[in-house]
Amino acid sequence: MRSIRFRVVLPLTLGFLALALFAWDYENERVVASMGMGWDTGPPIWPYRAVPLFSYAVNTPAYEISRPILKLLDLRTSSLQYAVWFSAIMALWWWIGTSIDFGLLDRRSYSHPKLVAGILFAGAVFLLSLAAHVGLDEYRLFQQYWPGHPPIYAILLLRAAGPILWCFFLAGAFVRSAFHLIRREPPPLVSNPFGYRAFLFCAALLCLNATGIFHLDRVLSPPVDRNSCEVDRLYRLGCIHGTVSDESGKPVGHIEVNLIPTFKTGNA
Repeated sequence: MRSIRFRVVLPLTLGFLALALFAWDYENERVVASMGMGWDTGPPIWPYRAVPLFSYAVNTPAYEISRPILKLLDLRTSSLQYAVWFSAIMALWWWIGTSIDFGLLDRRSYSHPKLVAGILFAGAVFLLSLAAHVGLDEYRLFQQYWPGHPPIYAILLLRAAGPILWCFFLAGAFVRSAFHLIRREPPPLVSNPFGYRAFLFCAALLCLNATGIFHLDRVLSPPVDRNSCEVDRLYRLGCIHGTVSDESGKPVGHIEVNLIPTFKTGNA
């Protein structure tokens, strides 16, 4: 048994780092929102774009796994996406730590080891191809848009460096485990006492977490009732209910109104 339990140390360490980066990014987003149109070309690279890029580079698989979950949840409260990312990050580093402690495939025997090894080799080839594709795309982007930009823009390379390094890391783990299977050599580690039950428990927790986030989002940001109307007599705001028709009398789905001020006040 290893003296360091990576399945405990890695989630705690990287989870704390993720929380710190999330808090920093949240404050940066508030600053960006308060600036409004103050930055015509977008917020500066440091720190407003560097922080989320660094977090993405460190936890790329967690962000990619969270992408379909966020699309499915369709959150109206943008800050709740941090909760989805955090749970995925904790699960990722727990899996990495468990793989370090007990091996990627554990010490159990397989009835078709060559088939499993072939799947692992195919996964490694796919990951290396993906890394090459991401690297080539970033190189073309660099050649086309980067000349003349200040050196600080090199931080943008994190969006490609993270996925590439993760692909190499996972491909190496797959190849190593495949060779152990072919040679019928179990990894020099103790057997995982929990086995697949721990992974099922982790998956159940992630599902419960996503369900809780979904319901919390609906409480914080309830759906807009199109038929409701709030009247503000101070600012003379209200609603007009009815149906708008075109020249042929057919109702239109929506209208666009451009408000043009007739006088100007203040310094805006």
